[in-house]
Amino acid sequence: MTLLAAAWTVVVGAKDFSLAIAFFSVLIGLLMMIMVIGSLNFKTYNRDFFERLIVNIFVIQSLFSLCAFVSPTVREIVHHFQFAEDAAKAEASYAGFRGLAISGRLYFEFAATCGLVTIIQFKRISDNKNSSWKEYIKLILIVICGFFAGRTSMIGFGFGIVYLILCKAQTKNKLRIIGNFILILLICVASCALILPPDILIFVTDFVAPWVFDLFIKFSETGSTSDSASFNHLNEMYEYVTITSEEWIYGSGRFMSSTGGYYKSVDGGYIRHLLYWGVIGSFFNILYGLLYFIKPYFKSIFRDDRIFIILICLYSFFLHYKGDLVTTSRFYHVPLVIVMLPYVIKPGIFFKYGTNRYRNSVG
Repeated sequence: MTLLAAAWTVVVGAKDFSLAIAFFSVLIGLLMMIMVIGSLNFKTYNRDFFERLIVNIFVIQSLFSLCAFVSPTVREIVHHFQFAEDAAKAEASYAGFRGLAISGRLYFEFAATCGLVTIIQFKRISDNKNSSWKEYIKLILIVICGFFAGRTSMIGFGFGIVYLILCKAQTKNKLRIIGNFILILLICVASCALILPPDILIFVTDFVAPWVFDLFIKFSETGSTSDSASFNHLNEMYEYVTITSEEWIYGSGRFMSSTGGYYKSVDGGYIRHLLYWGVIGSFFNILYGLLYFIKPYFKSIFRDDRIFIILICLYSFFLHYKGDLVTTSRFYHVPLVIVMLPYVIKPGIFFKYGTNRYRNSVG
């Protein structure tokens, strides 16, 4: 895809290699991931280990964000581990609320990945009939972690609920999971109300909560999402952008504007790729994005695993409407591939479930 994107812009005559660089960045991220995975003992660590590892990493990120949100001193320390322009944007544009993670990606990609990890944690809780209260706390922390990056993470929570509905767990177990989550959530909210200083509570109720739940608030008040500025701005990018007949077919070969920013000032994933290499190149781009899921789907053994893979695929392509996520987001692809790997690598040699149903199915 890196070579194809580079060749495409040369043939078209634009010579904008920003998309090729984005693909190459994903390649670098995956190579680094191979170095990390290769250092692990495949005969010891199973799929749950990798899922738990990713979940715990984002729980730690959530704790960093919470501490930075509460303490200006911690926030200053966190900003030292961020790109200067991102740290400045967080302070200037979002009242110091967003962009509090120790990460190279602080907004859309981070929020989208938090949504991905939310789905993973829903799966872990659903698959384990005896999940402890700690796992519910982790789920809540991951959701909160997403709030500090963007509202996109809420979509992951919705897909997690869908997995809970569709999985093979008994209805009483599903209701128990929902009940436990609500109960622990209420306890956490009550505890925060008692512990947090009044000024922080006022900021949360008057600024953070209305911003996070803006779409739902507008819909409940008016029965429409037309008053949600961010949602409408995204739709307007697709509705009002001018696309020439040549761009529809083979694109412009431009991913970024010559004056800075996105080409034609649109950042929706589908429209950006359409403008770059038209319908023809977009076909290859979507096919490439699907390749992350096709083999894991057909290699998976159980129905719930296939449901999980389908939902992750739908979630990824759904968010691609908002931003370029499915194919060129290194931050998103690394945990995604780590989660998909156990479905592809031959069972019984590298990964072992350690459960009776797995041993019976593969002997």
